[in-house]
Amino acid sequence: MMMPGFYNLDLAAKIRWRMKYDRNPLLTRLQDKLAVKKYAAEMGVPSAKVLFETVKPETIPFDDLPEKCFIKANHGCNWNILKYDGRFFDFKDGDKLVSNEGCYQLTSPGLTELSIPEVIKNCSNWLETKYRPVEWAYFDIPPAIFVENMIEPQPGKETFDYRLFTFMGKVTAISLGSPSMRKNNENIFFDTKWNKITLNNHFENEPAKIFEKPAFLNEMIESAGKLGKEVDFVRIDFFADHQQFYLSEMTIYPNGGQDNRPTGDRQFNLFLGRQWKMSIYQLLQAHWLEFLNQRSKKTSN
Repeated sequence: MMMPGFYNLDLAAKIRWRMKYDRNPLLTRLQDKLAVKKYAAEMGVPSAKVLFETVKPETIPFDDLPEKCFIKANHGCNWNILKYDGRFFDFKDGDKLVSNEGCYQLTSPGLTELSIPEVIKNCSNWLETKYRPVEWAYFDIPPAIFVENMIEPQPGKETFDYRLFTFMGKVTAISLGSPSMRKNNENIFFDTKWNKITLNNHFENEPAKIFEKPAFLNEMIESAGKLGKEVDFVRIDFFADHQQFYLSEMTIYPNGGQDNRPTGDRQFNLFLGRQWKMSIYQLLQAHWLEFLNQRSKKTSN
């Protein structure tokens, strides 16, 4: 008989187990920001159009790029450059490029504008960098730079991120985010019916305003079911304009396995962890890893 609590590991602990032990080759395909677009297309799920792809940043056709687009690397996180009205900006996750209301604000403090030679240099540095070797799935991604069509929201509105926590194709919770919410350190969770999930503890602020149910909610949930049906857990991120929704990315190591994530509410994190079904052997590995982590923390203190 298993000890009480044997099955009670939170989501972050299971993500750390995956980082250490899970070598499913599908994870690499899902983490590759180019390969995942093809994976999604095979299932009829749209994503932003790729306009150009290269391993030589100097070949990017700068003169032919649209006035608004993104330049990205496929093998890392927050390696994003925005071209907006003919100027290039170090976008990262976008929080420095938007106002508190979510509109693009190209005079924001701390904003870094890039020349074309600097864009090329940034891209070259990305190609030569391995993103967080501890996150194994990134390691075997063939590095590439690509230019992606920019999907803009309706005037006066911002683009929201819909992050669907998906377990073997079943969506359990949805986290809502946006550049302005990241700027204001805000986050909020909903269930699949768009009822707000009440958390007992927050490490981020809960927005005061009420968010309307997105027009494409059911379609996003259905698409997440198809995209995640072969994976024990994946966070599937979508965004939308006024016409349709698009796949943003599939994230297999959300928050990098940090403690007290994705929320500050331990009971909710445990609830998410219980949705991730593991074999007895995998659970033993995960518990042993947690024991070693706790011992290491005590030793370092």
